[in-house]
Amino acid sequence: MAKAEDEAGGMLAHAHQIYWRLRAAAIQEEGAKSDGPYVSQLSFRLDAEEKKQKRHYVLVGWMWAFACFVCLTGAYVFPRIAITRAIRGSFSFYAFAVLGVVCLIFAGVSIVVNKRRTTSE
Repeated sequence: MAKAEDEAGGMLAHAHQIYWRLRAAAIQEEGAKSDGPYVSQLSFRLDAEEKKQKRHYVLVGWMWAFACFVCLTGAYVFPRIAITRAIRGSFSFYAFAVLGVVCLIFAGVSIVVNKRRTTSE
């Protein structure tokens, strides 16, 4: 695991993927020597687990993208509602103005998080 952490540069999820890849390679080397069915079954399970982790990684990326879209939509809609409420003289102007700012902040956070995830691959 220490070798995998060194290769991953501190990214724990990536270190786990590298660990399982290195572990599978070591098991395959041992399997080439003994050539048993247990090794092929274990290799199959490790490959399935790696595919599952990749699907999870992609799903989380799409969830961040969706969150960004929703927040940008809110950052567009809430200030417009706030302006119409201000024209009417309603006190809900402040709530919608604050919601617009909050949505803009969350959109920025989701963009930064998703960008860091994609550059760390």
